[in-house]
Amino acid sequence: LDPVFYSSKLLSSIASRTLPSDLARRRTASGLSTRALSITSATGTLRRQSIDPADLFYGHIGAVDTVARGLLNAAAMIERGELADIVKQRYAGWQTDRGRAILDGKMTLEAVSDGAVAERIAPQPRSGRQELIENITARYI
Repeated sequence: LDPVFYSSKLLSSIASRTLPSDLARRRTASGLSTRALSITSATGTLRRQSIDPADLFYGHIGAVDTVARGLLNAAAMIERGELADIVKQRYAGWQTDRGRAILDGKMTLEAVSDGAVAERIAPQPRSGRQELIENITARYI
């Protein structure tokens, strides 16, 4: 896919904005980070026959509306808490002593590696429950 075309289409799809908006809201609410959104047009790249200034205007308005709808959807998801348990389970390892030490920068990559070798840690694949997450997200669209 053409990255310019693909990125512009993401801003016209409410489905593609709901879950990222949910994650961004969680990060911001927890104080981990803040996010900004840049909505620009790809200058110098003719992707389709939308070449009038009015087309750019409608494209930007549509993108802002889509992001707003995604944020409203994310707020509803957070308020209902449907993903809270899934997210908590998925990232539970970061709440262990080792996980906190890694997040707090108290362990080097070498120390993590040495510990994994010494303790013969052999992680097994686990489902990320992506299909369930996508189905829950789809209910808000």
